[in-house]
Amino acid sequence: MPLDIQTKAGERLLRELWESAPDSYFVVRLEHDVFYLDAINPAQARVFGLNFRDVVDKPLRDILPVGYADRIIENYRHCINLGKLYCT
Repeated sequence: MPLDIQTKAGERLLRELWESAPDSYFVVRLEHDVFYLDAINPAQARVFGLNFRDVVDKPLRDILPVGYADRIIENYRHCINLGKLYCT
């Protein structure tokens, strides 16, 4: 039987995967034309030397260096225009 991620067991599995993944993951949200960092996993925090509480719910422009933030945000807008979650 497939695991239903909307159950406690499914939620627990996703949380364990998120917390223990060796790869860095993050979630960004777009709200009122501003990109915010919604979540980072521990690997992402280690790679960038970030503290979860210092960056979550902050605009990307407040977290990333200016030139880098501009390029990232431009790419995110490009992905949205293509209707994709990820693009290069």
